[in-house]
Amino acid sequence: ETRELLENLVSRAYCEIQETRGNQTRLHPLRWFFHTLPQTFRRHFRAFLLSSAIMLAGSLFGAAVLAFDPGDKELIIPFSHLLQDPSDRVAREESGEDFLQGGKASFSTQLMTNNTQVSILALALGMTWGVGTVILLFYNGVILGAGGFDYIQAGQSEFLLGWLLPHGSVEIPAILMAGQAGLGLAGA
Repeated sequence: ETRELLENLVSRAYCEIQETRGNQTRLHPLRWFFHTLPQTFRRHFRAFLLSSAIMLAGSLFGAAVLAFDPGDKELIIPFSHLLQDPSDRVAREESGEDFLQGGKASFSTQLMTNNTQVSILALALGMTWGVGTVILLFYNGVILGAGGFDYIQAGQSEFLLGWLLPHGSVEIPAILMAGQAGLGLAGA
C-alpha cells in the first residue's frame, strides 16, 4: 500500500511539474501574422540580407553575361517567352494576340508554378548545408538579371516594370524569404 501511495504521489508530481497546458497561450492566426512572423523575420534578418545579396550577385552576373555575349541568352533563360526579342514581345502583348491564343494564361501559370517550386526548394535545400539554397538563389538571380538586362537594352524598361511589379513584388520577396529560411536551416 505504501509503495502504491508513493508511486501515485510521484506520478502526480511528475504530471504537475511537466504540465505545459497552462503555460501555452493559444496562437491566434492574427497574432502569429502580426507578431510572431515579423519577430522571427527580424531575428534572422542577416540570413535575409545574405539571401538578397546572393540573388543580386546572380542578377549582376546574368546581366554581365548578356552584355558580353547576347547569344548566351538561350543558355541561361529557361522561359520561351523571354527568348524572343523584347520589342516583338511587347508589340504582341499590346496587340492582344497572346491573350486570344491563351498564351498569357499558360505563361502566368508556368511562372507561378516555377516561383512556388523555387521557394519550396530554396527552403528545403537548406538541408544541404545551404549549398543548394545558394545555387538556387544565384541561378534565379541570373535569370532575373539576364531578362531584365535584355528588356532594358531593347528600350522596354517601362514594360519590364509593368510586368515585374504586379507579381514580382510578392513572388521575389517570397523567394528571398524562403532563401532566408533555407540559410537558417543550414545554420542549424
